[in-house]
Amino acid sequence: MKLKDILLETNRDYFYLMHLSYGTSRSRKPLWRYARKKCLVGLDHLDPDIDRKWEKVSERQKNHLSRDWRRHFELFCNRMTANDCVLVIDAMDYLLGIGLIDGQYLFKPELKMPVFFRHVRSVRWLLKYKYEER
Repeated sequence: MKLKDILLETNRDYFYLMHLSYGTSRSRKPLWRYARKKCLVGLDHLDPDIDRKWEKVSERQKNHLSRDWRRHFELFCNRMTANDCVLVIDAMDYLLGIGLIDGQYLFKPELKMPVFFRHVRSVRWLLKYKYEER
């Protein structure tokens, strides 16, 4: 499986790169297991103002985020669409999986760290390594 072929098949000339980088490397393993099992990708921020669906976060609260974080949320919550390709990597080192977005953006407040991220999208995994085999 080549990324080029996936992009051609989905009529895309881009992909999203998501870093599984919360906490220490020891805490990444259960996050990835959850993502693999539940077919999810996610995003979160520890700022207490981001504890609701992105569209319900006020402009004032969004402006408290760094420009990069705000851009991450805008892309994840508003721009991703079905069949967009997502590569999930372990920090900056290892490929964990490749998938296609398979659902709308959801906010799941019951998913708190260290279980998983609260801002999620379902994904259809095309490739998913076990954490130990990344």
